[in-house]
Amino acid sequence: MKNEDKTIHPEGKIELLNGGLLQGYEHESTDNSGNTQQCADISQPVDNTLRLDTTGEYLALRNKRPAAPKAVPEEKKTEEQFFLDNCFFLVAHAQEILSDSRMFLAPVPVTSGLAYTGTGGFRAPTLGVYIEWWSNCPESQVEIDGEYWLVYRISGSPLTGCNSCGIVNAKGERRSYQSLVFSKLWHTFTVINTRYDQVKNRYQHFTLRETCRRLGEADSGVESDLGNTIRSLKIENFFLRSRCDLLGNWLETQRQKNLNLTQSLEDATIRLHLTKVGEIYRQYVSDIEQAVIRRDSLYEMRLELRRQLKAGEIDNRQHQNALRPINSEIRDLQYSAGGDARRLLYELDPSLTMGAVERFFSEHPELAGPIEEKAD
Repeated sequence: MKNEDKTIHPEGKIELLNGGLLQGYEHESTDNSGNTQQCADISQPVDNTLRLDTTGEYLALRNKRPAAPKAVPEEKKTEEQFFLDNCFFLVAHAQEILSDSRMFLAPVPVTSGLAYTGTGGFRAPTLGVYIEWWSNCPESQVEIDGEYWLVYRISGSPLTGCNSCGIVNAKGERRSYQSLVFSKLWHTFTVINTRYDQVKNRYQHFTLRETCRRLGEADSGVESDLGNTIRSLKIENFFLRSRCDLLGNWLETQRQKNLNLTQSLEDATIRLHLTKVGEIYRQYVSDIEQAVIRRDSLYEMRLELRRQLKAGEIDNRQHQNALRPINSEIRDLQYSAGGDARRLLYELDPSLTMGAVERFFSEHPELAGPIEEKAD
């Protein structure tokens, strides 16, 4: 995901998380002559600033009775259930939604919030926000007994991590869910949601029902059983792709932890034998320097042989006979340089490599000591 700096969308466009651009459709009006014309942008951006919330509506804290939740209008309940009934259908059409700004900006009638800050950062979510969130935050996907669920509502404390979120399955069934990575859930959602505050009211948008109708019409030409199969495969692919990303992130984290632990062990071992390792390292550096000097000398000898060949001072056979041992010595230098020092290091401790020693003394040059120069 991109950073949290305020996104400035190009004029007439909406820039998605992946860098793609959607065409924004200005609102239209009809003049006195009945002609359709574009409206000037007079809408205000969505206000998603944080404010202190004392209602306790978004989390029942321990030893504290929360205020009674506000009554939710029946119409909003109906629209929310429609969204939940069609979440997985919409996921199957994620690419279409991310390709049409009117679908992307379709309002989602779900209210999330945090204790202490209320709905700041969660206001006016759109369908595209949810699609991008579900795609880029694998923690928003839950698998219970082999069944996929999606987090659709966020509620909890950003301070303690105590939470009670809402999840929904493919049947539209909902249940409460306590996430172990709550900070990741609410943080990524607010970053994505507030990214589009400037364009939510500026451009045209479909309703959820209109979006589903249009997507359903696009499927109408496909045989029912085949269409269901394709939809199921798209949903499965959506979840597996996100899980692969999550697994990749986990493996990279473990790889970095292993690297850090390995380096710590190497450093401790080197410090345990610091005097002897220092001697071996100095010998190694000196041997490598001498090998470089010898290699450069051999390169000059090759150039001289080429000059003699071009000048006619030697023939091709003489050139090849003289060149062969030079090339052989250059190849040997690549493998033999520093060989004695590496053998001494292995005898001292087989777990140490010269690469680890070089890294250690590059980070702690004051411990390396002076490098003695060998006489030619």
